[in-house]
Amino acid sequence: MTPEPSATPVPTPNTSGIGDTNCDGSLTPRDTVNLLAFASDPNAPQTSTEACTPIGQTEGEHVKGDVNCDGLVDATDALDTLLKQAGLTLSLPDGCPGP
Repeated sequence: MTPEPSATPVPTPNTSGIGDTNCDGSLTPRDTVNLLAFASDPNAPQTSTEACTPIGQTEGEHVKGDVNCDGLVDATDALDTLLKQAGLTLSLPDGCPGP
């Protein structure tokens, strides 16, 4: 008897945090690198799954990658993802989901 192939999970829009730039379901150093790359060149091609909202575009009520909800996707957002990965508490405005 041949085992059935297991389904490969596919990320769907709006299921990952705004700091999870590649929509793999977790906040990793790769997300920080993606944010730094976007901050240096917003027109550079992005690598992510098809179902992932691109950095800088609206995802729900927020902009993908705008971790601190200041309306910009910049190096400060990358720093905030590093702080979150280090386990530090971020001071974010009310209603901001953060990383």
